[in-house]
Order: sequence, then C-alpha cells, then structure tokens
Amino acid sequence: TKMATFERQDPLNLSMREKSLIKRRVNKEHNSNFRAGYVHINEENLHKTGVRGRKRFVIYILMVLMAIVVLANFIVTVIVFVSLKIDGNGMRYLEFTPPGVLLRFIGESHFDTVVPLEESRVAGLYKEALDISGINGQNVTLSSQGESSSSVTVGNGVTTIKVDNSFQVTDPQTGKTIFKAGKDGVTYPDDINHISMDEVTTDRVASPIDQDLKIQGENVILQGNEGIFGEARSILFRASSPTSNITFGSSTSGKTILDGKEGVTLTKVKSLPSSTIGSTGAATYRLCVCYPSGHLYGVPNGSRCSDIIENPCKD
Repeated sequence: TKMATFERQDPLNLSMREKSLIKRRVNKEHNSNFRAGYVHINEENLHKTGVRGRKRFVIYILMVLMAIVVLANFIVTVIVFVSLKIDGNGMRYLEFTPPGVLLRFIGESHFDTVVPLEESRVAGLYKEALDISGINGQNVTLSSQGESSSSVTVGNGVTTIKVDNSFQVTDPQTGKTIFKAGKDGVTYPDDINHISMDEVTTDRVASPIDQDLKIQGENVILQGNEGIFGEARSILFRASSPTSNITFGSSTSGKTILDGKEGVTLTKVKSLPSSTIGSTGAATYRLCVCYPSGHLYGVPNGSRCSDIIENPCKD
C-alpha cells in the first residue's frame, strides 16, 4: 500500500529512502522477468491527439453548412412533390398503372421527344379524343426505331403515314378491321362503299369480279410513268358536269391506249371547231388513226397524216 502511494507521487519530491525502495522493487520485478521492460508513464504528460484550435472551428462551420444544404434540399423536394402531386402511382398529369406497363398522360402535356421502349402504342382515354399538335405550327412525327421506317407525321392540315408493309385501322372495342392497306391490296368491310382521297399511288386498282369499279371526282387524273393499262368487260369514262375533266397522262416516251374489242365510242361530244385545209386561224389538230392497230395520233392543222418524221404506226 505504501509503494502504491509512492507510484502516484512526483519522483522529484521523493526522499532518498523512497527512491531506494522503488529501485529495489524495480530490480526485483526485472529479475523475476514477469514485468520486464515495463516503465511507468504519467498519462498527464502524454501528447494529446485530435483536432484543436482553428481546425475545430472550420469543421464546425462545414458541418453547419452541410446541414443547411440538406435542409434546403429536403424543403425543395417537398415543394416539388406537393406541386406536382407525386404519389406512388405517378404524378398529377403522369400516371403509371400497375404493373407499370402503361403510362397515362392525364391532361395537356408538352414534350420535345418521347422515346418508347420496345413495342409501344399511343392511344387515347376511353370515350375521349386524342389531340396531338405541334407548337407554332411545327410538325409532330411518330416514328419507329430500328429496321422499320414506319412513321406518322402530323402537320398543318396534312397528315402523312408511311409504312413498310401494311397500314391497318381497327375498332378498339370490337377489334374489327375498318381499313387495311398493304402490298397485297386494300381491304375494308362490306358496309363501306366509298373511299375518298385526294391522291393514290399504287400499281393496281381492282374490284371484285361481280362488282363495278367506280372512280369519281371533280377532276380525275390517271397517270402512269410506264403506261396505263385497263381491262374490264366494259369501261366507262364520264364527266358529269361541264367543269369536270378526265385526264390520261404518261411520260414523254410513254403512250395511252384505249383498246376495246368492239371499238371505242365517244358519246355526247361537243361540236369541235373545224377549219379548211391550209387555214392557220384555228388552233386545231387533225386526228389520225393507224390501221389495223387503231393507234390515234394528231398532226398540226394543214398537214397530212403522213407528214411526220417518225411513223407512230410502226409501234
């Protein structure tokens, strides 16, 4: 007990007797080799670790700034969630329906580009119209990515649909095909008797064997880059009004042939202006017929049918 008291005292204040006892005890411990190398250390004289001084205040300031940033970020996030009304299913005008395969836009939405994943479909809500428009008259294009180049472009008064294989319009309620156009032809239900369009580009127009094919319009133009060929039991071209026109056009190297087994008849033709041979006052042409092919060609007024450089009857 007395030695323990000596250990807690300052060595500078010890007497000679106390120092001798401490030395004797140290030698005894050293000789016993149980506590060899042990040196008593006063912990109060050790170097103190940690951040002290100005560094401590810098750390405190950084921690306060980080806390302010975290609090501001939390407040902004809460404001965004409340303003957009975001919940587990989506937001006010944007909703993901379980199990997340359908994205619904509820209300008016503005987008620059929408990129769907894999096979996607754009449709409207039940019994509500789907309105797609461009801002300031810009075109809106719906196109597929990959090998297919199908696209739908909605412009100012013009809608252009481009497909590779076929285009099909179906009734979403019954699944019935309303209109289908492809390389194999155009099909539509029996209750549709008329199709109205401004321009059709196709290589063939046909009707069922027991039905008539009627092409009607204010001005009908039939044009073929490599010629026009029509075959039927009877073919009737009729202009129902004085302002209606029927025009057959081909390229400069092409030709238009009207071929009938019993001949070609022109009915209700107005009287044509006539002129004598050699007259130059009337802008008329002489109509010539090749025999036996029946080819028709015209020569300027005052010329004979043989007064041409190349004979069309050789074709």
